[in-house]
Amino acid sequence: MKIPESVFKLVNLVVVLLLRSPIHRFWSDSLVVIEFTGRRTGRSFKTPVRYVRKDSVVQCFTSKSGSWWRNIAISGEATLLLGGRQSSFNAEVVTQEPDRIRRSLLNCLDLYPQDAVYHDIQIGPDGVPVTEDVERELPNVVLIELTPKEV
Repeated sequence: MKIPESVFKLVNLVVVLLLRSPIHRFWSDSLVVIEFTGRRTGRSFKTPVRYVRKDSVVQCFTSKSGSWWRNIAISGEATLLLGGRQSSFNAEVVTQEPDRIRRSLLNCLDLYPQDAVYHDIQIGPDGVPVTEDVERELPNVVLIELTPKEV
């Protein structure tokens, strides 16, 4: 089920509070809070997103129609609240590499098929994303790869 856009602001606030709380363990294995600075306002923003870990790299996805990812593309960095701990990450925003985005997105949808609805992708009766849907939506998908900064 897709959460209506009008409810997202409230849901995001609740998720951020939960991930900052002592009971974050119930959600921290699949949700992370990305904190970044607004490119126009200079204000700090916090956005909870689903993530997939690939070794030390954290991958998350959004749609090109959103705007928050552009802030990260410009700065090349973000702070993550991951597993109850806050850490600095270098960020790469990928929008022009369809093969790379496809591989990562299919991996994410294999782990979290319920997220397919947010990309307008249907899951077939075999449990696999419908190829035509993936190919149609691929140009709209933004992959964000975050690598821990060296301390």
